[in-house]
Amino acid sequence: MENLGPRCEVVNAKPRERYARRVPPEAPQVAVILAAGAGRRLGLGPKAHVVLEGETLLSRAVRCCRAAGVEWTHVLGRPDDPALATACQALGVPCSRNPRPEAGMFSSVRVALAALLPERPRGVLLFAVDHPRVQAETVRRIAAALDAGGPASWVRPVHRGRHGHPIAIGAALLSPLLGLAETTPLRDALVAVKGSPLDVACDDPGVTDNVNVPEDLK
Repeated sequence: MENLGPRCEVVNAKPRERYARRVPPEAPQVAVILAAGAGRRLGLGPKAHVVLEGETLLSRAVRCCRAAGVEWTHVLGRPDDPALATACQALGVPCSRNPRPEAGMFSSVRVALAALLPERPRGVLLFAVDHPRVQAETVRRIAAALDAGGPASWVRPVHRGRHGHPIAIGAALLSPLLGLAETTPLRDALVAVKGSPLDVACDDPGVTDNVNVPEDLK
């Protein structure tokens, strides 16, 4: 069992020798903030601009990724969110839009991967914008677990037996994911590309604490 510090530990790591293929160490890890949700149940417009404790969910996600030391951050939004570009410019991050967000989360993942693959990232961290209480230290350890696991691995946090977000995906899985149908559930997509999952047990309730209804903002 590979210890990653007091808050999280990899609980089902595979031997590193399985991963003969390596990407250059200078290739970046990229955080993709998935912000294409319409927020209908929340009733406050696109989730990216919902405010929690004086800060938008988008700003909280960007700040968390930066504090965790993730090299690049990219925002993936919806086409009917006119405020997104201005918000991203103010935060200093690029953004793309999913033309068909109603197809589900994986459709946004595919759009992001198409934009990012030319940059040859060594891994992509999928950060759902509606998980605003994730701690930067948790993100840091998930990213470290991906580097330890190798390019054919993917990492998910676990809190009290429940899987959560963010999810980190190694470089060798990115192109195969792009080839799957946009309506594929993310979990099924990760199984289909035959990546090696790593569970990181975390003492961070934020990984499973998402914002779907107004009561979740309290």
